[in-house]
Parts: sequence; C-alpha cells; structure tokens
Amino acid sequence: PSSIERMKTGICNEVFAFKVEGESYILRMNNDISQMRGSSLFTPKLAALDIQVPRIIADEYNIEKEGYGYQIQERLPGTDLGNVIQDLAEDQLKKIAKEIASIFKKLSTLPTDGSYGLVLDENGAKFSSWKEWVYDDLDSAERHARSTGFISEIRDLIEQVRAVVQEYEEYFFSVPSTTYYGDIAGKNVLIEKGTFTGLVDLDALAYGDPLEAVGRIYTSWHGTEYGKIYSDAVMDELELTKEQRDIVRMYALFHRFAWMCENGVAFNANTSGIIDAEEATKDREKIQKLLEEIERDS
Repeated sequence: PSSIERMKTGICNEVFAFKVEGESYILRMNNDISQMRGSSLFTPKLAALDIQVPRIIADEYNIEKEGYGYQIQERLPGTDLGNVIQDLAEDQLKKIAKEIASIFKKLSTLPTDGSYGLVLDENGAKFSSWKEWVYDDLDSAERHARSTGFISEIRDLIEQVRAVVQEYEEYFFSVPSTTYYGDIAGKNVLIEKGTFTGLVDLDALAYGDPLEAVGRIYTSWHGTEYGKIYSDAVMDELELTKEQRDIVRMYALFHRFAWMCENGVAFNANTSGIIDAEEATKDREKIQKLLEEIERDS
C-alpha cells in the first residue's frame, strides 16, 4: 500500500483505510467473525435493491489462517453524516432524508423469519417478540452502567425512562417483524459535498420496528435546528402519523439513555474506558429535555 490509516470510528471491528495504485480501500478485521461476516450476506441484498453500498473485494472468515477474519472493501467517497450535518443546507438535508427514507422502504420489502432483534447471519434474530428485544436492550444498557459504576449517578433516570417505555408495552406486542437497518443516524451514512454517497458497515440488519432506527436519528441531533430539519424530513418522507412520531420520540429517549450508559465502557481501542463527566452532564440534560417534551405532548 502507498498509504495506510487506522480509522477511529466504530467499536466492533478494527478498521484501516489504505491505497494501492491510487485506488482507496477499507480493511476490516476481527477475531470474532460473527461481528463481521454479515456484510458478505447483506451487501448483495442491499445492492440488489439499488442501495448504494461498497463492493467486497476479498474476504476470509477462517480465523485459523491468520488469527482473525478480514474483509477488503472498496472505499466509497465521503464522511459520516455526523461529521458534517451541522454544515449542510436545508435543501441538502432534505435530499439526504429522502435517500434514507427510501432505504427504509426498500429494506422493508425483504422477508423475515418472524424473529426480532439484531440479525448477524442467515439464522435470523434471537427474540420471539419485539417486547423481548426492547427490554433486553434496556437491561443491557443498565449492565453497561453497572459495570463502570456509573449507574449510581443515574438511578433516577432509569426509573423515568422505564416508565415511559412501559407505556408502550401493548404497542410492542403488535409490532410485526420487519427488515430494517438500525445504525443509520450519525455513522455509516456517507456524505460527500452535501450528497449521499452510500451506506457502510453492513454487518447486521434488524428485524422488528423500523421506528426504532428513526428514533436514533431523532435523538442524535435533538435540540438543534439542523437536527429538527433532518429528522422531520425523514419522518415526512416516511409519512409517519402523529402517533408514530410519538413512538419515535419514545425510542429517541430509549437510545439517548442507552448511549449514556455506554460512558466509560471500553469496547475497543476507540473507547477509553474512563467515564467522561462532561459528556455525562450533557447526556443528562438531553434526556431531561426529551422527558419534558414527551410529558408536554402526552
């Protein structure tokens, strides 16, 4: 390679960007191939739906050969939406939102096996109902906070967040198993010169409620003008009802709480393992604002 650079985003795989004869590529590595092999299954499916995704040039999932599995992919132009969204014009945000809404619609046409949750391979997801996934994810967030000792600072929020989520238990039972891509907010959505250029990091799809992923978008930039323009545009393109938008806001609270609980958890070399007090304060403020918004409009 003429150049190689370790990418500092992502918490599952070790990722490097490199160039050979002027062409750019991505190398992804993991000694747990279950975290990565899904790309080889899902990338062709998304490409067949006319969704812009990177081609896989070479891959190896037998870790006995090198001690790890790897993928070499073409590198699509652009950077994560989260790096540039604050600089985008309203018309650019709305065009990107239209592309993202189109991805939701296309993925919903892929059949599921009736299971719910994260899908890493052809075996489907692990839960038999959407409610199971919701509470497992909530429990996982609390385990993260407990593992770092951070839980002692957020016990009051745990009760408030769980109370809001529990109001939707009947709804959770009614959610059909639908295919969608969850991690579609600040990361993995590539933007070049204000234009959507592709979707990356396709190791997992999800079966369940696509509004959960819209909630991630809503909460990612909640309280900013550009965030409101973008999330409103996504919801408008999906033609969400008032009731569905309320559900999105519940998921927004759900995810902001889960992300806060990851503070201080060392996932890989990109995460420090030290609780960031300033970030914790910001997260608490964001959660309080979402709680106030939900209560005001209920």
